[in-house]
Amino acid sequence: MDYILSVEGYELNHIAANLSWSSNSDTLGQSLNFEMPFDETGALLPQAFIKVGDKVSLRYKSQVIFFGIVEGEDINGRSPRKYTCFDLAFYLNKSSVTIQFNGKAASECLSELCSRFNIKANITSIPIKIKKIYKAQAVSEIIKDILLISEQQSGNKYRFEMRGDTFTVFVWRDLKVNVAMDSLHNPQRSLSIGEMKNSIEIVSGDEKKTKVAATVRDTSSVSKYGLLQHSESIDDKEKSKAQQVANNLLKEMNKIQQSGSISLLGNHEAVAGRIITLNEPVTGLIGDYYIKDAQHSISNGIHLMTLGLEVV
Repeated sequence: MDYILSVEGYELNHIAANLSWSSNSDTLGQSLNFEMPFDETGALLPQAFIKVGDKVSLRYKSQVIFFGIVEGEDINGRSPRKYTCFDLAFYLNKSSVTIQFNGKAASECLSELCSRFNIKANITSIPIKIKKIYKAQAVSEIIKDILLISEQQSGNKYRFEMRGDTFTVFVWRDLKVNVAMDSLHNPQRSLSIGEMKNSIEIVSGDEKKTKVAATVRDTSSVSKYGLLQHSESIDDKEKSKAQQVANNLLKEMNKIQQSGSISLLGNHEAVAGRIITLNEPVTGLIGDYYIKDAQHSISNGIHLMTLGLEVV
């Protein structure tokens, strides 16, 4: 079998069952689940030897596609033991910190956060300067905020994922995944203007006094869909960038949202945050789509996946 599941270096393919793993672009890291049969006497099968905190890996041939820890064990009588695992982004999700950045480049800030929690990092260069104090906030939320500030000021999009034991941040369009279109089934597509914004207002100041620092509006969109306005505050120190932020927000938010989902034969490279190209004319899933979430499973040696999609 091309996929090899191991705990503390011990390969489990011959006894583990119901292996699945998933990722979602809203969260840092992936989760992985599997079951182990239970034999009370240990005569036919080894007694439970997996412990919470053990190191877990899933390899595709020689490539590590998941590395993390056993986070939880579910014991239900003599039923198979169920194990929940998370990659090393678990420590960034579950830890909080107070930290101040005084004009460091965003990529340096992200590397510093990972270093504090002994997480290896490979961060693409992000020159946007971060001047902000974070008080008792989850590390994962600080990372997301730094990337949001960088996106608003630069117009670039950044994504993150754990690659083995390394937290990686990359430019959005860097990674495309090939999928087996001939195995595609259950395609679904939805369109909505529910989250569209065709007018952007940037304000600065404090609770006592606020001032509009920049505005931008798409008049043709307002004429067709009505006024849908987004207001966002900006630090007084960043007022010079207000118009740029407004323009970038309008570009990002002034569109019909398209989402969808597909099921097909699995490809371990299909991870949330990456891009696939589709040509499914019945539903109109045609072109490049961003993988919003990915659910993988292996049963009887067959790897299947379901992908949640958003239009690029």
